[in-house]
Amino acid sequence: MRTSGRVRTVVGDDARTRKVTLPDKACCVVGRLAAESRVTEAALADLEAEMPYPLSQVVTDIERAADRRSLHDRIAEKPAEDPA
Repeated sequence: MRTSGRVRTVVGDDARTRKVTLPDKACCVVGRLAAESRVTEAALADLEAEMPYPLSQVVTDIERAADRRSLHDRIAEKPAEDPA
């Protein structure tokens, strides 16, 4: 992004940090991204309104199931169950 001129960076308060600023060239991109984000959120809200089960709840349920038994563990046990 720095090479394309969309951000400028300078050394921060210490050598481990950088301060990032947006030049005028990037400000119009930020506005477009914000607009795209708003319409995407609105479209998702419309989709979720038509479903009996909220999409946001799916994520929560997957996280809880993964906490009980990880996806890695679930995959690891499958070869033993596969007759081929």
